Amino acid sequence: MEKSIMRENERWRWTESLGGVRPDRDQTLRVRRILFGLVRDRCYDLGIREGQELRCRSRTPHEVHLELEGGGVRSLDLAYAWFVGVAPVTDPPATDGEVPH
Repeated sequence: MEKSIMRENERWRWTESLGGVRPDRDQTLRVRRILFGLVRDRCYDLGIREGQELRCRSRTPHEVHLELEGGGVRSLDLAYAWFVGVAPVTDPPATDGEVPH
């Protein structure tokens, strides 16, 4: 079990981490992956889920301030944010085999 976790971490792209995102209210991000259970639990407590879209409004040396899809703003500790993988939203996700137009 421990080896699979280590292999998973080797493929982690730190450059695509929420911890490295600069604040930009015009850029929408999609949460791609939350790496560890402890981080996932904290994100769920804040209403942040994999597949969700959000924006990084601001950051401090200790937190990132996120605007969620529903309009709420949440603060996530930077230590946790490094383990949340995100990607810029360019197209809406396809559903049920549909191709976005």
